[in-house]
Amino acid sequence: MERGFSLFLGNSGYRTDQTQYIRRMSEARFTFVFTSLHIPEEDAALYVERLDQLVREAHRCGLRVIVDVSPSSLPYVASLDESVDGLRLDYGFSAEAIMELAKTYQIAFNASTLTETFLHELVNQGLSLKNVEAWHNYYPRPETGLSLEWIKRRNQWLHTQGLKTVAFVSGDGQRRGPLYRGLPTAEAHREVSPYGAARDLHDRLHTDAIVIGDQDLSPYSLMTFRENEARLRVSVREDIQEAELALLQLPHRQRFDPARDVIRSETSRPYARKGEFAIRAKETQTPSSRLKGTVTIDNETYGRYEGELQIMKKELPFDEKVNVVANVREEDMILLDILRPGEPFRLVTDE
Repeated sequence: MERGFSLFLGNSGYRTDQTQYIRRMSEARFTFVFTSLHIPEEDAALYVERLDQLVREAHRCGLRVIVDVSPSSLPYVASLDESVDGLRLDYGFSAEAIMELAKTYQIAFNASTLTETFLHELVNQGLSLKNVEAWHNYYPRPETGLSLEWIKRRNQWLHTQGLKTVAFVSGDGQRRGPLYRGLPTAEAHREVSPYGAARDLHDRLHTDAIVIGDQDLSPYSLMTFRENEARLRVSVREDIQEAELALLQLPHRQRFDPARDVIRSETSRPYARKGEFAIRAKETQTPSSRLKGTVTIDNETYGRYEGELQIMKKELPFDEKVNVVANVREEDMILLDILRPGEPFRLVTDE
């Protein structure tokens, strides 16, 4: 999954530690930077200076730079000392202007508004699609993001046209104002973990590359992207046993024959037998259903299944042979339907 991140040039969103942030994201295996060049006339010189600094530092780190431009801001791109790599084209560019720009830059169209007629017109004029992408928008206002089904259908059509697709996920550090509600493409991803949203876009919606819309990631999410490992944060129950906590903190892997209703850890039962752990049944456990995201460990009354760790993918009834030990946090629940057969994962306990 190719991934990029955003940096903005205006005073309301500018990072004073931009250089350090670019280096950290490069070390976490991000490969390109996105920014916007919609310039207030009075700040034109400042925007261009900051963009020039961004491009030089990004290139030093081996990153591409993609800039969102309009016809009015395009001349500022041409004035830079070092060229950007790609242009995401806003409204107002003619077919002739696009053909000329494609000689120098990678071109990105709006994924939602691009029509087959216009694309074929460009191809008939000689546009090569090898260096053309289709980018979805991000949506700062809650309730305005796209549906998952629309993104999936649109990506399928764009792929039939030979185009690579790109979409945005919210950051989970300092979010961009003035609304501070995230910058996702999909409304369903507004408040979920960046890594979970990225995996959903890539694995289930067939998006080729993702971009962190907000220009900040928490240290935890940055580490998750760097390690490229599914990590589910869990809240641990107060009555958890020492043996259960040891099983919970193991490196896990989903079985290669995935169950319909639960994620089954392949590693927990063998570890429990090897360590000769006794998972005692909890007499004080309140009889209640096991909701989606509940983490359980089979207790000693389940015979040879003792020690098996499971995560519920749907609500299941109470079972006295199963101990409830933790619950997956809401922002990471998205990963429950994404984990692949045989995929490693970790359960990260709250401090």
